[in-house]
Amino acid sequence: MVDEREGQPRTRDRHTADALQAAVLPAARRLGEFGRVPWVVVEATDRRDGNIRNDLWHGVQVGHSYWMQARRRARGAATTVREMSSAVGEFTPDEVQAGGSEVHSDEVAEFRDIVRELAMANWRDLAAAALDDGSLTANVTCLVCQHDQIWLCRTSSEAGMGNVWGLAAERGFVYAGICNRIDDRIGPPWHYNLGTPWPLRFTRFHPEALPFLSETARQFFTPSVKDHVAGQRLCAMVQQAATLARKVTDLPLVLCARDSRWHLRELSYENFAFRHAHIFWNGLSSGAVKPGWKFLVPSTGKDIPCPDEIAGLSPIIDALEGPERPRQSEWRELFGSAFGMALVRGQMLALFVGPSHTILVREQSAFEIGSDGLRFVGLCDLPDCSKPEVPISVHAIGSGT
Repeated sequence: MVDEREGQPRTRDRHTADALQAAVLPAARRLGEFGRVPWVVVEATDRRDGNIRNDLWHGVQVGHSYWMQARRRARGAATTVREMSSAVGEFTPDEVQAGGSEVHSDEVAEFRDIVRELAMANWRDLAAAALDDGSLTANVTCLVCQHDQIWLCRTSSEAGMGNVWGLAAERGFVYAGICNRIDDRIGPPWHYNLGTPWPLRFTRFHPEALPFLSETARQFFTPSVKDHVAGQRLCAMVQQAATLARKVTDLPLVLCARDSRWHLRELSYENFAFRHAHIFWNGLSSGAVKPGWKFLVPSTGKDIPCPDEIAGLSPIIDALEGPERPRQSEWRELFGSAFGMALVRGQMLALFVGPSHTILVREQSAFEIGSDGLRFVGLCDLPDCSKPEVPISVHAIGSGT
């Protein structure tokens, strides 16, 4: 077991953890045979879905194919069962395909069978017995494959967060950190969950787990430059943006690329992935604006003149996004080329600029501008873009990882 720091969740019982591993591996193999990643399977009790509570809820997603089943028993009434999938449910096949999902009725039948197999193996109870949730009351158990790595997550539909363990071949379950809620990512691409191209999102990653994870997972969290030409171009863009931004304002700010899903730490909530790049400055957030634009203040219903600083920062973020690129982001593409891993929609790319710091953040991975270009300097908790004044604490990764 990893030498876990005090206060971190632990594996309670090794024998029960071994039984849990034996229970989930057959399902993982079957889900892997579909040949599409990431995939996720969920079982939840007393699950909150808006104002509705489901006594028992199951969900499976493989790529853009999905299936969900909710069981709910109202007081004095019979149990009702509702299903929705990429093959049956509320949408016609044409609507499913128009949204980007695949219609596979035979796959949905297999999804149901995998859920049944896991339930018969008692995986949810084994996970609760084997893995210590700490102070969290977890009611959602998730098995995920992402970054060529199998993860076991225990989350709360109330708190919107939970704990993550990586499954290592010779080590068993290794505690890996804290994640956002996963079960609400399952569904069609036009749903606010973005079609779940990337279901597991860490808010805090524990680097102690790195040596035991897959090579792809290690590269994701501790990336290195693969294309030095693209890396130099990205570095020049970021450096120029930071220099110009400091001429506009002395206050700290964040420039956030389009298609980034923001994290609002105080609410344990992550916002939708906005189609437009955003500026965060002095308690305000805005897309790029034109001279003369006004802001609507929701609390008063009145318009106020656009601050000069927001107007001054707008052409800077436009330059990062690239000219006349309505559906693509140049610096997101350059990051993908430079580090050999394209950013999927929802993954955050943001530039944090202050009087004495310039930090580029891709999820938890932090980068600074060095003499030879952008360099990875360590991991941080997923930052709150709406609070650029809050310093980012970057934890360097030791040579052993």
